[in-house]
Amino acid sequence: MLVRLWCVVVVAVLMSGCGAQPSVSPGPVSSQPVPSVTAVPTTGMSVASSPSDEPSVMPSATFDPDQLVAAETVERWFRLWDEAEADLEAPVEEFSLLMMGDTQARVMARLADVRAAGSVGVGTVKVHILGAEGVQQQAVGKSVYVLACTDASEYDLVDSDTGESVLDPNRGFYVHWRINVVYSEAANQWFISDYTSDLGEPCLS
Repeated sequence: MLVRLWCVVVVAVLMSGCGAQPSVSPGPVSSQPVPSVTAVPTTGMSVASSPSDEPSVMPSATFDPDQLVAAETVERWFRLWDEAEADLEAPVEEFSLLMMGDTQARVMARLADVRAAGSVGVGTVKVHILGAEGVQQQAVGKSVYVLACTDASEYDLVDSDTGESVLDPNRGFYVHWRINVVYSEAANQWFISDYTSDLGEPCLS
């Protein structure tokens, strides 16, 4: 199930432990100085939709076009991740091709492990898009860091045969993300390049 908010864009994200230590090793943080962060307005439109819907990030007075498309890319990434783990037979090519480099290799290896174990995701993980940093230039092209927080208090990963949870019942539920979204001029596409993620305080509501 996919839920989205705009203050806040809410989507489904699946990760081992779902709020425990993320199972995919975070990518490196840029060594460049951290630019100022553009915050998402705290009021706006709320919508609920199914995972098959198109990204619904609403235009923001504080997001420039690059920041907006980066946020939409993050939303799409989480939606495809949700679909891949909720259904053992779901195709994964689109999900895989949305990532690049080590992040693609690590995330797809983790997904393969989940599927091999016969585990499926159930419920909803809410992902709050909190803001975006200014556009940077990297070797491959321009880059935008999107800031997000995931709330996995209504999500579980279960054995597809027994329906029993495979997660630690004492896991944490709130993970804070800094996701590097890169535009490749050669591919004419935005990609998830790398990210950092850490357990933290509850997401803003």
